[in-house]
Amino acid sequence: MKEKGRTTLPAGLQRACGFAPGADLHARPLGPGRFIVENSDAVMERIWSRLPSESNGDAIEDLAEWRTMTDLARQARLDDTDKPDEGSDHRQEALLESLGL
Repeated sequence: MKEKGRTTLPAGLQRACGFAPGADLHARPLGPGRFIVENSDAVMERIWSRLPSESNGDAIEDLAEWRTMTDLARQARLDDTDKPDEGSDHRQEALLESLGL
């Protein structure tokens, strides 16, 4: 890791993962000393794979229903603890965490 926090992935690892120069990469923590790096396609595949297997045939409607269910479940958990302040992005962070972003 460089002084400014930049990290370079070895060329062999980039090739093995299919990362092209200039690719849009996303890193997320897995715990102390561990993180995962994914390209945008892998992130989208992971998100879509979490949708319920039953479908009404309309992918957009399925996603909207899934998001609503996820938001309701997350809000129920928040209600069991201290409610976040008005304007807090706690719900957004929780949703992003549930999606692994």
